[in-house]
Amino acid sequence: EVAIILLGNTPGQTAPPAAVSAIEPMERIPLKESELKGGSAVFREPTTGSLWRFSAAEGKTMATVDGQSFELKPLGKGRYRSLGAPIDLELEFQRPSPDRPLILQLDVEGQSPIALETVELVTPTVSQLREFAGNYYSAELQALYQIFLHEGKLFLRLKNSPDAEVVPVLNDLFRVEGKNLTFSRNPDRQITGFVLSSGRIRNLQFLREGTN
Repeated sequence: EVAIILLGNTPGQTAPPAAVSAIEPMERIPLKESELKGGSAVFREPTTGSLWRFSAAEGKTMATVDGQSFELKPLGKGRYRSLGAPIDLELEFQRPSPDRPLILQLDVEGQSPIALETVELVTPTVSQLREFAGNYYSAELQALYQIFLHEGKLFLRLKNSPDAEVVPVLNDLFRVEGKNLTFSRNPDRQITGFVLSSGRIRNLQFLREGTN
């Protein structure tokens, strides 16, 4: 179950072809201090959308995946092993060529390697974030999701659940508690709803109240 959360596949199940590194061996690249400061090194798992951040704290290299943090033990140039993670992982940072971004290859027992690419997270203004605030309803779940702006950040409110931050990833794509929210717009660029994906759940539709 933990492997599904972190990697999006059942242990022993082969990863989807799009997520498997099918490239020839590349140069191993150790993470630089500048890439570790402030968690600026961010990678995205292509199947689940999980965000992997790397940072330095008290002389240790740390990884954070959707709010779960664990230490990395250096094994050599560009190679690390997880310490204290829910599952045993080996990580290798590679660069296909000097003008290409870093690639993170994950190895976990019982699975094919998974390649994660560097992403540059978007940083919407408060005004842009305000566009997403509203009530969204799923007829399939008969559930109401309230997204609201608070102190310059978006949050999701559900009945009987604590508020959770909705983190911008790419244009109209957000991440909240391991779920992907992909927003849709009409021809006038107004937000009309979003689809939710998480694990085996794909494209669960929510419509924004008050829009046609």
